[in-house]
Amino acid sequence: MIEGATERILMPSFIKKIDNELENKLSSQYLTVLEVGGAYAHHFYKFLDFLNLKTLIITDLDATEPVNTDNGIRHKACITSIGKGTSNTGLKKWFDNLSEPTSDTEPSILNQIQQKTFAEKELGSRRISYQIPEGEHNLCGRSFEDAFMIANKTLFGITQNDRNAIENEAYEQAEKLKNKKANFALEYALEKTEWNIPLYIKEGLTWLSENVLTNQTTEENGN
Repeated sequence: MIEGATERILMPSFIKKIDNELENKLSSQYLTVLEVGGAYAHHFYKFLDFLNLKTLIITDLDATEPVNTDNGIRHKACITSIGKGTSNTGLKKWFDNLSEPTSDTEPSILNQIQQKTFAEKELGSRRISYQIPEGEHNLCGRSFEDAFMIANKTLFGITQNDRNAIENEAYEQAEKLKNKKANFALEYALEKTEWNIPLYIKEGLTWLSENVLTNQTTEENGN
């Protein structure tokens, strides 16, 4: 399960690239790629548990920061490093032990999500993947687009060596793609094909490759 058109268009390329590193090739499995949007994945959780199908959900951190306005506090989209919360309902519904901090010394909602272990991202037959730190600066994207740019800095002309400058540049470039995401995906799926898979997607697809085959083998043995 993925958020939108960008991930859907690039998923065959992700699978093709990662299959070179996997023992259990994803390209030889029966997979469905379902576009569910960032705000709706959580509606499928109980249904997936009922089906007991191995499912990978790829989503975004969607970092936000509180901003005081005349109408009260508004949660504004921001780079991950300064974020305090998330606008992603799917993440909030996945982790039911998130708690609002009562002081500045306690981790924010976003920090709590980022601190989740590999094991905590797996619930029964389903797993969730969202942006994690990568590269020499351990930077973490907010969305797929800026995470893709952070994983491929040279490709996007990001030459700064300062982590804040890199993160801001990737975020600003990603913001300019709001109405051009499909074209962006097609360009890197068909024309500029030499790039690295963002680490969070690679981690999730590796998990799926290890578990899909195990599940199928178990069923075949049971039959």
